[in-house]
Amino acid sequence: DAVHAALDATADRPTPEDLKGVYDIAHRTLDEASPVLYGLGFFTEAAYFGEAETIWSYVPPGRTAPQRLDMDLEFYDFASTPWWPREGTEHAVQSSYAYVDANGSNAYIISFSKRVMRDGQVAGAATADVLISHLQADFAPLLDALPPGSCIVDQLDVVIATNAGSLIGEVLTPERNAGHTLDLPAVPWRLHVAPHSS
Repeated sequence: DAVHAALDATADRPTPEDLKGVYDIAHRTLDEASPVLYGLGFFTEAAYFGEAETIWSYVPPGRTAPQRLDMDLEFYDFASTPWWPREGTEHAVQSSYAYVDANGSNAYIISFSKRVMRDGQVAGAATADVLISHLQADFAPLLDALPPGSCIVDQLDVVIATNAGSLIGEVLTPERNAGHTLDLPAVPWRLHVAPHSS
């Protein structure tokens, strides 16, 4: 909404400079959603703005206040990342699989992204990052009620939350996939409920 408002306020062809107010929204949102959200912002589409730029805020590990992340985009191709929204996802929020955040914490994260459209063109992508460690903490109370070895996996079968420490960061292989698997709503993740031990 903040990106759309900034774009609507520009009479001519917008530039990334017109979106600087999005930083304030990102900081405020991160303050309110901490510690669940790790980072939040907007990535411009070079074909629309004439250049690629990030308007990104995040909360570095060990800090409580959000700060801006300035990235060198010379060798960074958004379209090749696991979080950049794919064709045909204009109206949906997309979830990446778990990956290492090489530009910030080197921690495992999952990104949620959505294309921002204007006049039928892709203006960029609004994105939000969540640390896997926060997902583990948030899902722990729910998973504790399930049999040991139960877990939540992403679309590549990587365990992103579990009630068994030995599974953290592992891949749920067919040998470990005994039990029941349920699709979770609104995300491409599955809950694996391990069989009760006898």
